Amino acid sequence: MHETQQSVPSDVPSDPHPATSPTADEKLTALRSLLNHVDEDGPPPTPISQPPASLETTAVPRKSHEHHLAEARLGIASSLYVTLRAKDAPTANHSLRVALACSAWSLSRNLSLVQRDQIEIAALLHDIGKVGVPDGVLQKPTALNGEESALMKRHWPTGLNTLIACAAPPEILEVVLYAPAWYDGSQKTFDRNGRDLPLGARMLAIVDAFDSMTTDRVYRRAYSRERALTELFDYAGTQFDPELVQEFYELDALDNAKLHTSVAQRWLGQLDPQMANARWNLGHTNLGSVDNSIDSLFNEKLFDSMHDGVVFVDANMQITRWNQASDRLTGLPAASVLHKHWIPNLVNLCDDKDMTVTAESCPVGKAIRTGVQSLQRMSIDGPRERRIAVDVHVMPVVDRDGTTHGATLVIHDATSVENLQEEVETLHRKATRDPLTKVFNRAEFDRGHAKFVTNHLSRGRPGSLIICDIDHFKVINDTYGHQTGDKALVNFAALLQRSCRRGDFVARYGGEEFVMLCAECDNANAAARAEKMRIELSNTRQPALNRKQITASFGVTEIQLGDTPETMLRRADRAVYQAKAMGRNTVVQLGCGITGEETSEPDSWWSTWFQKNRPHMLLERPLVTSVPLNIVIEKLRGFVADNDAKIVTVEENCVMISFGGNTKLPQRRRGDRAVPFFTELTFQDTSADGSSTAKSNARTVIYVKIRPKRNRDCRQRNAMDRAHQLFSSLQAYLMAHEITPEEISDSEL
Repeated sequence: MHETQQSVPSDVPSDPHPATSPTADEKLTALRSLLNHVDEDGPPPTPISQPPASLETTAVPRKSHEHHLAEARLGIASSLYVTLRAKDAPTANHSLRVALACSAWSLSRNLSLVQRDQIEIAALLHDIGKVGVPDGVLQKPTALNGEESALMKRHWPTGLNTLIACAAPPEILEVVLYAPAWYDGSQKTFDRNGRDLPLGARMLAIVDAFDSMTTDRVYRRAYSRERALTELFDYAGTQFDPELVQEFYELDALDNAKLHTSVAQRWLGQLDPQMANARWNLGHTNLGSVDNSIDSLFNEKLFDSMHDGVVFVDANMQITRWNQASDRLTGLPAASVLHKHWIPNLVNLCDDKDMTVTAESCPVGKAIRTGVQSLQRMSIDGPRERRIAVDVHVMPVVDRDGTTHGATLVIHDATSVENLQEEVETLHRKATRDPLTKVFNRAEFDRGHAKFVTNHLSRGRPGSLIICDIDHFKVINDTYGHQTGDKALVNFAALLQRSCRRGDFVARYGGEEFVMLCAECDNANAAARAEKMRIELSNTRQPALNRKQITASFGVTEIQLGDTPETMLRRADRAVYQAKAMGRNTVVQLGCGITGEETSEPDSWWSTWFQKNRPHMLLERPLVTSVPLNIVIEKLRGFVADNDAKIVTVEENCVMISFGGNTKLPQRRRGDRAVPFFTELTFQDTSADGSSTAKSNARTVIYVKIRPKRNRDCRQRNAMDRAHQLFSSLQAYLMAHEITPEEISDSEL
């Protein structure tokens, strides 16, 4: 696992940091449509996703829905949620996402209204105890010590006592009480385990962990959805109910529009605050609205468009603003640092002599204390722990009466060494543009994509591809004419370019289809950016279309081990196809990204054994995954499709796959030619101790054999390279890891 304790990352007491929310709270696919009501103002206008007869829309007044959601669900008890939000906004946002997800799941299970009420309220208030955690502990960006960890763990009983004091019903208290309990009963502090645990507690534990893993943290980026699901399956039967994990996967994989509509209507329309108040025996309260002035919109645009990193720190040393350039320079997303305490260690700030800056010598603190600005050459940690030379300009924010309200920190990149983003920028300047949209054309994309894949794989850095296709574009052309359709294409391309960060690459792939390469961007963040673009497009009225809206479908994938430009492109294209099959105007993410190390070259032990026993076999190795066999088979279909392969035979638990010689492999030597292969996969369900079983803790073992179709091709110089590439790609698709030679018995060989 990837946390300090052996459990799935979650917001249970063992987690030293509260959950944070990305720019648009849409990490759960099963909740994507509903969360638009949280992040957007008012119900979304009707998009062009149907024939022209359904194009009429009406103006929608702007109002805040986040407080309305909490108020509708809790009544006067929404004051608890407001208090939590004032204490730590990321934790409150996490609680709201978890509650909405539990609501959608409860609806899909056809639970009674009473059960849904209990689960929703428990999920919304399960972290209320963090109100009692000191700010220095709750907002600390580095690891907690023993005493601080003990203080963090106290938030769970504090939350229970708070709910008891508010006269919460016993059923709600029971869900919150048992949510941290492990399914196998390994935590002896709980008197229940297995199916004796409340259903709501078992559901809450899974959704809580999944949202935490797919949310950015200070110490790590958000996991991709598939990686987070793999973690859930790894702990199915121990920490989580295995049947509910499988059910959650199936719910998450399906984008049920009717389910989302029902949940939205329930939370935003059907729930009555007065009915909610009856549960708590309290009255109704009104919450404020959001400032939407034109000045604030201009300031926001300027703030996020600046090339230099800009950070606002208030008089209490709390970070209140963090722009996109700060994200790029430091590798820390805004959602993971906002409302945290500013300390130099947050970015490993050093002076021009490479001496670590202490809290006492920090220029930010000095500016607030003395009211004097400063400009210094310093260095910080950038993405992937790369040191970056920066010019740090700190200016105190002083009122007319002399009161200091904080400081503004401007970080300018002073590094002269070319990096990957600058290389991609050079490619931008030299590329051929599409004559209509002025973005890069398909030919330039093909060249840039090949370089993008090679660079990111060689450096082990995340990089993502977004394919987007305007929905029902033929309807636009047929209804308004091709010139109007061209204007829609130009506007859509402009939206993509506005959404670019330094190093990104946008191209028109053909017709109404566009592609975007996102440098230094993993699956989760690319999906969040695609969702933000989708929402902006669907809410933008097009003047050329009589102020109607258009929509688009988005497919997102991250480069993974064994990828070629062709496999990455096909995987993203499959994601777009799934988005269209789900009803269009949605984002689908496929692939697990770079989650491990490249498969190693064969050592002398393997080479000697193959030469003696397998003269015509290039590679023969076992893989193991905790993901159930039916899901492994589903991922295998994607592997076959993306590699343009064919399934030759299927016999019981053995599959033979044929790979032609047309799949491109980066040539290392002049004269290398493609080699056709046969790959044989033998599947076996085994438990962790090696016995065959179908119970929890089961794992799937895949025995992989790769050989050329022609025996003489074993002598080809690039045959082994291609075999290892296929093996790495298969390992990534199946979310599996390799078993070491010491774990293989003679009978398995």
